[in-house]
Amino acid sequence: MFSLRDNLLVTAGARAAYMDSEGCIDLPGGVEGEDILAGFIADMVDCYIDGGFDEPFDTYIEESLIIKFGGTK
Repeated sequence: MFSLRDNLLVTAGARAAYMDSEGCIDLPGGVEGEDILAGFIADMVDCYIDGGFDEPFDTYIEESLIIKFGGTK
């Protein structure tokens, strides 16, 4: 059985990849970039779980990704 955290991590990673491919954000490249993204997503998921936010996770993670990695749309 997977935890809520596991599910949110996967959702956030998939959303980041999609947003990058659509030009909505500009993710850093290479292994270092992957470490940056993974750490950021882990922090944002933990913040969401602990923070009791009153918004859907999809909205929260998209806004967080745009703030961190820039938005062009």
